[in-house]
Amino acid sequence: MKKSLLPFFIVAFMAVSCVSTESDAVVIEDKPLVEEEQIPEEAAPVLKKVDEEVKKAADQFPTGTWIDENYDAAWEFGVNNTILVKDAKTDEVYFDFTRDKRDKFKISASNDGLYVSFRCDETKRYYRFIKPLTLSTDIIMEIDADFRDETYKVNMKLKK
Repeated sequence: MKKSLLPFFIVAFMAVSCVSTESDAVVIEDKPLVEEEQIPEEAAPVLKKVDEEVKKAADQFPTGTWIDENYDAAWEFGVNNTILVKDAKTDEVYFDFTRDKRDKFKISASNDGLYVSFRCDETKRYYRFIKPLTLSTDIIMEIDADFRDETYKVNMKLKK
């Protein structure tokens, strides 16, 4: 009689999804928690597919455009985590946060909501976007600039 792999898949799924806790947050990381040699051969293809699906799902933040009314800036989040800052009135692109301009890009979740954070050396700032777990479509943006002591924080409304 063949042993069931179900218990292994449950444990492996949790490990392969690469979720760890940091304080009260759950953080998506790029490293496996199970060494490859611990995975039975017959489970490897299924786990690889599960891992790809988890990474694909974790790689998405809500898409749309949110307005920072203090600066008439439109923050546009697109598919595959593209991030643009545009003039809210003219649609002129101020800055394109391409993957090569972002460092320490991280998507995390906690009881408070979904977070996207990254560092941009070119702008000398650390950015954090929070989508609270509410029915509101608002996003909170926090920016820590290397040259300022205080954090810039603003609640941004979804552009309609």
